[in-house]
Order: sequence, then C-alpha cells, then structure tokens
Amino acid sequence: MAPLSETRLQKWLGMVDEVARGVLMTLSTYPSKRQPNPSRRREPVERPVDGSTLIRGARRRRAVELLAVAALAASLTSCEGVLDLDAPDTPCDGPTSGPFCLRLMAEGRAVPLHLTSPPGYDWLVIVEAPGLVVVLEGTSLRPEPFLDLRNEVRYPAEQGLLGLEFDPNFEANGIFYANYTDLDGNTGLSRFRVGPDPRRADRATEERLFSIPPLNEFHNAGQIQFGPDGYMWISTGDGFDPVTAQDLTNLRGSIIRIDVNGAYPYGIPPDNPFVSDPEALPEIWMYGLRNPWRFHIDREEGLAYITDVGHTRREEINIVPWNSPGTNFGWAVLEGSLCMQEGCSAEGTTLPALEYGHDEGCAIIGGVVYRGRMFPEFDGHYFYADLCGFVRSFRYEGGEITLERQWWTDELGQIIAIADGPGGELWLTTLEGLVYRFEPRPEDGGF
Repeated sequence: MAPLSETRLQKWLGMVDEVARGVLMTLSTYPSKRQPNPSRRREPVERPVDGSTLIRGARRRRAVELLAVAALAASLTSCEGVLDLDAPDTPCDGPTSGPFCLRLMAEGRAVPLHLTSPPGYDWLVIVEAPGLVVVLEGTSLRPEPFLDLRNEVRYPAEQGLLGLEFDPNFEANGIFYANYTDLDGNTGLSRFRVGPDPRRADRATEERLFSIPPLNEFHNAGQIQFGPDGYMWISTGDGFDPVTAQDLTNLRGSIIRIDVNGAYPYGIPPDNPFVSDPEALPEIWMYGLRNPWRFHIDREEGLAYITDVGHTRREEINIVPWNSPGTNFGWAVLEGSLCMQEGCSAEGTTLPALEYGHDEGCAIIGGVVYRGRMFPEFDGHYFYADLCGFVRSFRYEGGEITLERQWWTDELGQIIAIADGPGGELWLTTLEGLVYRFEPRPEDGGF
C-alpha cells in the first residue's frame, strides 16, 4: 500500500478522532454494573492475564480509541489496499451527463495524452507529449516532475512521449517503461528506474531497448501495456505509409509483443506467431492496423480492445481475445469493413466489432473497460471518445455490442485520452490541457 502523505494522514487522523470520540460518548451513557464509592478511590491497575494486559480506567478508554482506529482503517481500506481519502470538500461542479460529473483536477497541461498509476500506489502520473511526466497526488500536483524528457523528445505532429507503463512489480523493483520519439525521429521503448522516492525517476538509469526508424512525423501510435502473461505489448502506426501494415518484414501497423524481462535488450516470446517464419519479424503479435493510438487489455474477461484511427471514412474498435496471435485487422485492404479498392476481399481478416463514419466523429480515442467502484452499474462497460468531443460507452457480451450510450457530445473540447486511474476509476484529458476525473453527480450522492 502506498504511504500516506502528510495531508492525507492529518485527514485520516481527524476522522479517527471523530469516530473515537463518538464511541467514547456512547460508552459513557452505559450504566455501570457497580455503583462507585466516593470515599474509596482506586487507581487504574494492570494485571497480566494469559500474556495480555488487563486495562481499566483511563487505559480502557485508550483501548477503545485504538479499536476505533482499527475499525475505521478496515472500513476505509478498499479491496486493493488503497485508502481513498482525497474526496474533495466541495461538490463536483464540472460538466455532467447521465450519472457522471467531471471534476477538473488539473489544467494548463501540455498535451496530456495519457494517465496511468503504479500498482500498489494511490497517485497517478500525467504523461505530456512534449516529454514531461507529472505526479497528481490526491488533488494536488507535485512541484517536482516524475520524469522530464523534454530535452530528449522530438515533438512535432504525432511524435513525442507517447506511452508510459509501470512494471507489474514496480513497488518492489521501481521499474517503468516509456515509449517516445528521440531527437533523430526514432520511436522506441526505454526502461527506467526510480530513485529513493518512487515519485521521482532516476534519469540516469535509462536503457534504450529498441527503436523504429521514422518514415515521417505521423501515425506512430505508441501505447504500451503489459499483457496478462507478463509480456509487453506496444502499438505501432503505419508511418503514414499504408503498405507497411500488411508487410510483415517491418514493425509498423502492428501490435508488437516482447519479453522485457528476457534476454537483453529484449526477448521474443516463444508463442509469437511468426517466430519460425523467415519472411516475418518475430516481434509481431497482430497486424493490419493504421494508427492504433490506444488499446486496452481487460484481464477480467480476457479481451483486447484495439481502437484504430481511420483514414477518410471509418473509425473502428477491434475486440478480440487477447491471446489471438497473428490476427490481421485488414488495413490497408480495408478501412473498417469498407474496401479501399473495388473488388477487395476480407478473407483472412478480422472485422471491427464497432465502427462509425466521419459524419459522427473525426478520430477515435480509446478507451478502457471500467472496473472501478464509483459506478457499479457500469462494471465491464467500455468507455471511449472521439477527438471531436463525444464520450460513449457500451458492453461487449457474447460477441455483440450491447447497451450503447452516448454521454457528452462536443462540449468538452478535443478529447485525447480516456484512462483508468487508481482503483480503476475513469479519467479524461483534452488537447486544451484539462484533466478531469469522473465522479457521481452531486444529486446522486457524489462528492
């Protein structure tokens, strides 16, 4: 469990004191079994009883306080061992839709394209495309950055710091990974370690594991995430060259799967589909993608949700079992389910589970499956957005899209991320530099 900050500790102790006082007040109203004799005053005594201590008088009151502390701690601890004591004191007054209210948690950020939190901790990091990573702890931004790569990152167009992922054993080993475009235009994966403070990276520990040479500044995707089997997934775009997505001799337009805990700089999982194919690169796990800006692996149901930004006609969400090696999603033979040229065939490809045209949006922004606790009625629903402003959700059951809902339309600005923070709760960021947290509407019992 993450250590409590001083502010959180004071809040926690205040709540403990309040509960303890209530318990003591209640006990003081109970009648004593024996009426006191005013002429005979006894001091509290202690006698050993089976290795413990018999406590009376003032010591008994202290024991009650300690019991109150233990009871409160148990009631505040979530199933993941995270204390959520940072509910703001004021009601959420941000944009609302349905049961949701968006609380503004940070503003003025420089292209906050990703949010993530380390396992075992209750703070999160905001990943900014120009190369800065800042820590949001409770309701406050720490003045010191988690990581500053602004002097090492090339950031025009769709390059920059594109993804960050904490090692599943981060609490023990302090390792995390970042996917970014270096000053030469190569986009690739680096491994880092934190220093004594887990909220501060040690910049000197960087190990560059691999990189992909640039074709141009566009379609680099960049999501990174550990799969259920411990291997690292990395999404790559087609580099604005549609031919690359069906070419298995390069890493573009693909989902790459590598073993970052294997041989240096990385190993190839033995069950990758093209390990034994001399005409394909062994890192490729899935392919046929244009610009898979974000993907999400839902471990509870074993599904991978891969959103692919469209060309001129279709935006798409592909949903497959995560263990589907060699899946071809069809680009650039197909855009969504539509042929890119007359007489094309979809044979051998996996079509999107959901797609929409540019009469509805302009660029799809995935997206996470909700597994938090604030909105139990939406457990298992996938939330995604579009750069042009809408937020939608659905449930994927039995191979079918169900319970489709649209929340906001275009009033939030240009949305660039929907992510899950500590406890699996939903967050949203915009190109205008705003960072929001989903909360229940105040009238629905929200903060």
